[in-house]
Amino acid sequence: MECTALWPSCWHSIHDTIDYNLQMEMESHYDKLNKKLDRLQERQKKTTTQATHRQQQQTYPRTVNLTNIHFTSEEKALLDLGLQYSLQKPPTTTWTNLTLEPV
Repeated sequence: MECTALWPSCWHSIHDTIDYNLQMEMESHYDKLNKKLDRLQERQKKTTTQATHRQQQQTYPRTVNLTNIHFTSEEKALLDLGLQYSLQKPPTTTWTNLTLEPV
């Protein structure tokens, strides 16, 4: 408001210059953002094509049965998941505690 009072004839050109500079700054900012998005989309397309290529490659099972025990396909799938999915026998104290608890 003070600028309008001090420079009544120049205010419109000052306002237009400020508006133009802000517009240019915003356009450059959004251009950068759009370029980043385009690069991310291109990377995503490349990784998806690589992932499908990896899926087409043959993989070998993680476990090899060296015994004469025959496993079902479900048991083989469970063994292929790894040690974090292995079934462990619960300690005997758990069974003792469970049997002694009142119902």
